[in-house]
Amino acid sequence: MKKLFIVFAMLISYLASAQTQVGRRPFEAEIGVNASYGLNHFDPFTGWYIAARYNYANIPFDLGMEYSNVSFYNKKKDNYYTNENIKVVSNYNFYGIKNFTPFVGMGAGMAWNEFHDEYYNGDSVGRYVKRSLILTPRVGFEVFDHVRFMVEYNLFPTFEGHYKDSHHLEFKLGIAFGGGKKN
Repeated sequence: MKKLFIVFAMLISYLASAQTQVGRRPFEAEIGVNASYGLNHFDPFTGWYIAARYNYANIPFDLGMEYSNVSFYNKKKDNYYTNENIKVVSNYNFYGIKNFTPFVGMGAGMAWNEFHDEYYNGDSVGRYVKRSLILTPRVGFEVFDHVRFMVEYNLFPTFEGHYKDSHHLEFKLGIAFGGGKKN
């Protein structure tokens, strides 16, 4: 156990020393808003998200965690749906243009989806909570090393029946703190 701790401490100190580029810090946190569009029968709605990422020094990848929350409402069926998810995310950054960094990425994690069906006098008649795997392919860009815009598609591959309607497209706008210069 002691040897494992020493190896782990050496690895962390190596990673910390490798991140000594001027104006760049390895960790960054992000907070933002998302506008979501349910591609089947839910009306567009907004939500929020937070993320923390580790930026690797000599390769154009970042790796992090993200928590997101969004709700949808369907006027025709008088029901609503809430999605909360936590996922591991990674992005490949295309460096080269000053103050502009496009990226592509993927996220995978766990989602909690809450369905409220048929309101009657303000009370929900039916409430269902479903857990699912979530996969999120994404594209986006970062400007001025701190403002990020992304488009991601949330897939729930373990849902069956009408719950497959939960797949949705999200447009995200966030501010990153830390990190610093990417190019």
